[in-house]
Amino acid sequence: MTLKTRRILYLSFIVIFFVVAPPLVLYTAGFRYDFKYNRVVETGSLVAKTYPENASIFLNGEQIPESTPTILNTILPGKINLLLELEGYHSWEKEIEIKPRITTFEERVKLFSESDPIQVLDKKIHKYWWNNSFDKLAYTTVDNELRLFNTLNQKDTLIANLSKKPLEQFSWSPHSDQILIARKDGIETEYVVVDANAFERIINISQIAASDIKDLQWDPINKSAIYALTSKNTLIRLNFLLRTQRTIYREPILEYLALDNRIIFLSNNSADDMILSWIETSDPSVIHLIPEITPILGDKIIKSSKKKIALKNSRTLQLTIIDPGIKPPLRKDSVLIIPNVKEILWSQNGEMISYSDGSGIYVYSFTTPISIIPQNPESKLITRYSKPISSISLTDDILHVFYTVGNELRVSELGSSSDPRSTTLLDNSSGIRDIQFIGRYDALTFVDASDNLNILQLSLKDIGFFPFGNQEISL
Repeated sequence: MTLKTRRILYLSFIVIFFVVAPPLVLYTAGFRYDFKYNRVVETGSLVAKTYPENASIFLNGEQIPESTPTILNTILPGKINLLLELEGYHSWEKEIEIKPRITTFEERVKLFSESDPIQVLDKKIHKYWWNNSFDKLAYTTVDNELRLFNTLNQKDTLIANLSKKPLEQFSWSPHSDQILIARKDGIETEYVVVDANAFERIINISQIAASDIKDLQWDPINKSAIYALTSKNTLIRLNFLLRTQRTIYREPILEYLALDNRIIFLSNNSADDMILSWIETSDPSVIHLIPEITPILGDKIIKSSKKKIALKNSRTLQLTIIDPGIKPPLRKDSVLIIPNVKEILWSQNGEMISYSDGSGIYVYSFTTPISIIPQNPESKLITRYSKPISSISLTDDILHVFYTVGNELRVSELGSSSDPRSTTLLDNSSGIRDIQFIGRYDALTFVDASDNLNILQLSLKDIGFFPFGNQEISL
């Protein structure tokens, strides 16, 4: 090879290097040529994760080889259509925006199965209650029966006939499978505790109390104790195993709510004005007043988180929340007021509420201390309809809310940072009520327009727990 030829080859390699190297460097750095705008742009990334996994991924209608979970790199910036599909499940579709050098996350995508509701009992239902472990279901029928279905031994048991003694109160113990039942017997009310695992174990609470009682509530701490109001509206605590009674609060009160760490009261002062106060369960001798809130007619104490106290007015539908742990004068500015709240759900950790005003669903997060929250904050609107919304239920992970609108059963995302999605789970399902999410089985239970109890599976895993028995034991 001559010297001239070598020089030509050498110069050619140099030219090729300077021509090819820059595009290779840009390509490696994540740059791509955008033929739509005829320019070189920086690309972005997308993390896609679904539950369950192995969903097919479509970007702008084109399927990509990967399935979820995956990371997709070098995506041209701009708005794209993301479609996730899995056989047997409702598809998930959303327009997302890819930004240069930024990773977009869609990693909490829950796919819901395309299931049909299954009728789970052969009796018409009026109302139903799950126990804490969701293996026993108590329910009242339209024929005035109180029954219990045990999913473990498959027995459907008659607990009581309500024709002559109507049911006034029913609640599961927060500690065990004991049931508190109140039945009206003429002008008197009979209160009994029943062991759902042994129906012969019946304790008559009314016989333990030294006087007439009402408004019974389980003690959240002691599994053998119950709170009650006497005929003089004083608060007492009954230990039904020891058969003892102790006075907790001697002054007359209008209503109360017993929580793990406190008991909250609504009462009247000497001027007959309503006041809100509370005592610690560990030291009931000290009464803590909350003068920052002036209760009015229609205000009711509702269950909230351990740290906060909540009132909801049955007439104006105003929700009032306060953190009693904040010391004055900051507490005056910490009162949170939300108008027109028809239904409300607290998350299990108490850090978020989801509520409906009848046509929209909102969420409010308490991640910021309530002492620096403005009095009338802006809640996050999740979805709004022109038709009424009813019967909302929240998932345990507070990422989704279920509800009915028109003749549809729908679910909406709560955990999405932007553009929350809604999915129709059932069409032509008007009249659905009492929706409850059962996390143990990843399913919904509800009563339909024909008063049948149904279960709707949200995934394709086999729950297999609803064969029936017919044993009957009467009280």
